[in-house]
Amino acid sequence: MNQPSDKKVDAQKTGKGFDPDVDLSSAAATLTSDQKKELWNFIGERREMLQEDMCLHPGANCSGVICNAHSIQESKLSEIARAGQVYCFEFDPGKAVKNPLAETFTRLHIGKVSVFRGFCSTHDANLFRPIETEDFKCTPEQLFLFFYRAICRELHVRHCIAKAHVTAEEIARMHPTIPRDNYEAAVGWLQTRSCEEAFRLHFFKSKVDATLLNAEFRRLKHYVITFKRQPSVLSAAAFSPTSDFEGRRLRLVRHPLLPYPIMTITTLPTLSGGVAILSWFDNGPAEFEQFCSSLETLPVDKLTSSLIRLLFEFCDNIAIAPVWWDALSSDSKNALLNHARSGTSSDRMNESCLTEDGLCYDDWEVEMRFRL
Repeated sequence: MNQPSDKKVDAQKTGKGFDPDVDLSSAAATLTSDQKKELWNFIGERREMLQEDMCLHPGANCSGVICNAHSIQESKLSEIARAGQVYCFEFDPGKAVKNPLAETFTRLHIGKVSVFRGFCSTHDANLFRPIETEDFKCTPEQLFLFFYRAICRELHVRHCIAKAHVTAEEIARMHPTIPRDNYEAAVGWLQTRSCEEAFRLHFFKSKVDATLLNAEFRRLKHYVITFKRQPSVLSAAAFSPTSDFEGRRLRLVRHPLLPYPIMTITTLPTLSGGVAILSWFDNGPAEFEQFCSSLETLPVDKLTSSLIRLLFEFCDNIAIAPVWWDALSSDSKNALLNHARSGTSSDRMNESCLTEDGLCYDDWEVEMRFRL
């Protein structure tokens, strides 16, 4: 979503609320040397908070050695990489000082892509062995593990963001020349929202953990699409869609007594081509069925482009093949980056964000699509 032109737009309506005239980069340049040192020490602390070590496995026998767990398998990333690198979105607190709303599109080595500090080495190796060492067979266990890993990565990110959230008092200390009215309401609202979301996701994961420990893998519903060609965009992401592929708004209600409205999407290469998997709990919102039904009605030749729009619109944990991206037209690149920028708003207002836009981004050649 583009930045609002009206500087008085309510932060609670946009999910942003920052005055567009607030130039944090220029403000930082006016700081004294001691203030600049304090600022960069503060940023370094936030970077560490965003990589907090924890093991999210619910069982015992934790090794205590937290590893760099790949939410998208490194072996799959290597299949789309060029010179060991892929494109991805990376949040850097240092760059956020210059532009709080920026999405950083960058090229990284696959060893650093999709990594989160969310499992000990023992649990990461043992739990995900069926999807790390075996090709995709569409078994209930494999489907559950793709879902579980995306949920754990999302929880780790939400937990760390809530913990590392910058307060209005901290901004005032770092940038005393900027009027607090320009950011105080937005910062307070975002802090409350991020803490609430982290708490709800913690509660949701406790139910997912029970499913894991009881091996009730069939508790999930899935919409699966197989392809003859390798996907150019890989993902292991959790998201809450706000509209379907026909432009109809989805009224997802977040309430402690209702199932958490979240689903996952995994796209990865397989021995025969590739697969896209949408997964959610069997007691999830009815709107998820509507969402998949709108995807199901799309013509085969429109399906790949629609999925790519979805990945850029709602998901930050994606890996992009450089060969594919570099060959895209500038119109296609700009359209997809605009989809990614819309994610800077917590409340998307564009109900047509997933509808046909006349652009063909790629064709992975659909083989089958089915529900489980």
